[in-house]
Amino acid sequence: AKAEIDSIMERQLESLGNGEDPFYPRDNAMTRRGFGLELETVQMHPDYESECFTHAQQFVAAVQNARKAHIGRLIDNKADTSMINIAMKMWDHLSQFTVSHDLYVENNAPPSRVELYQRIQKHISSSGENGIDLRALDNLIFGGRVKMPLYLLEQCNVVTPESIPISQASPEYKSPVPPNELYHVFPPPPDGRDHADSSIRLLLNGVLKNPEARTKNGNSIIVPLVSDIGQSATSIHVHVNVTNEKAWPRQQHCLSPYDDSDLHATNSLLCVIFGWIVFDRVTSTFAMPNMIRDRSLAPMYASGPEFVWMEHSWDQGKFVVVPDKDRGGEVNDMKPYNLPEWFRHVFDSYRKHALGRQNCCNINSSAREEKKEEASRSPCPMPIFDETSNLFLQVFNHEIISNTISRWNSLNLMSLKQYGTLEFRRMHATLNADFVSAWTWFCVGFVEKFSNSNMFEKFLYPFVSINSNGGISINEFGEADSWRVGLERLANAQNHATIEDLIEIMDDKSSPIVPTNTISILLGKK
Repeated sequence: AKAEIDSIMERQLESLGNGEDPFYPRDNAMTRRGFGLELETVQMHPDYESECFTHAQQFVAAVQNARKAHIGRLIDNKADTSMINIAMKMWDHLSQFTVSHDLYVENNAPPSRVELYQRIQKHISSSGENGIDLRALDNLIFGGRVKMPLYLLEQCNVVTPESIPISQASPEYKSPVPPNELYHVFPPPPDGRDHADSSIRLLLNGVLKNPEARTKNGNSIIVPLVSDIGQSATSIHVHVNVTNEKAWPRQQHCLSPYDDSDLHATNSLLCVIFGWIVFDRVTSTFAMPNMIRDRSLAPMYASGPEFVWMEHSWDQGKFVVVPDKDRGGEVNDMKPYNLPEWFRHVFDSYRKHALGRQNCCNINSSAREEKKEEASRSPCPMPIFDETSNLFLQVFNHEIISNTISRWNSLNLMSLKQYGTLEFRRMHATLNADFVSAWTWFCVGFVEKFSNSNMFEKFLYPFVSINSNGGISINEFGEADSWRVGLERLANAQNHATIEDLIEIMDDKSSPIVPTNTISILLGKK
């Protein structure tokens, strides 16, 4: 941990020497894209004896301990002022990380906890081991979101069941929000060591895994996990900025239907989403095998969902979806993962917009110029305002996303409304800094790459059947393709996508979008 911290600080000092202050970057110095990191964990109760009654308090204490030890070491070694200043800034930035509790993550279901507890007690008795902290064992197994039934605790001879903590089992670490968010720079450094990478390494190696940071009775972090119903229990979520003007690249989003900004913004974001869908099966190989069946980050199959929320991992595919007659025939159990229905909405939105643009071209020139002049009077002409004429708002309608694919997918689109981000949900939790940094590089780089207009020809136009001018494409029979044809093309692209295709796009040596070993690290080859 000491060597890692020293290396982080030296890298930051080197950035300053190159004229780039990572804490106060110049707006036009280089291309940046902001992101947020969420790391779910399962831990024992906080260290009460050190007056830490929440995991948030314990994290603050751990950062203070690590900071004190590191700064003290620099002073003892007579480090120069610039190094000490950089260290102070890095620790200050890390202090902006927050800790919350994910109420969906528990240690285990009550009966399973009892069985586990009894098995451990039996092992302790048979092994003759001494010095086992039984109170810590009680809290580790029985602490969580849902209170354990008293009759189950009595079966385990827990002396003081009323003292078992609640909502203490699943702390989640979150990086700072904009404008202090993490960001990656492009073109990427070959080794991936930028400011965000340093922050991630300082969090994991400098605090969470650092013995110097622990409080008196500091606990261990348990990741990754598989729950009693086969779910991930802990995972990593990466929120990549696309529309939040406070986060890098800090662009004002002027989505006026009277020029091409609305069409281009919609094309860019949709190309990222379609690109992710095409490589959904491929990216699943980066994560633990059980993640592909996790209902909270389900695969986005263009052919439709292959399981429903209520199914356990080992029962998926057995449930028969029956329309709910009381809801007008809606397939309610299918709703969270109904990608085909959302695709149809997207396709229809593009078709209506293309027809609208065609009609707009038929308006006499003076009327068209009058509308453009009216729209240009504001610094941001007609901002998110008119849902009937704005393609972006039509395609990414929050209510329609909620009622078709919802948020429980490998890529969550519902975060667009609240945070202005795409949330990449498919990854198991880990404390391996190389892996976590590589995954954030991949997610941010994926958005950066696929939002580029040179990707539209392959990953957008064929699916929504439009051309580069936003008009309707006509097939060889002189007709416009239907949404089913577009969906079939998307499904076919998904079924034939390979890791070699993905590497060729993301790891292009002539124009790399991720550091050199990113995909090798994700595949476990580095």
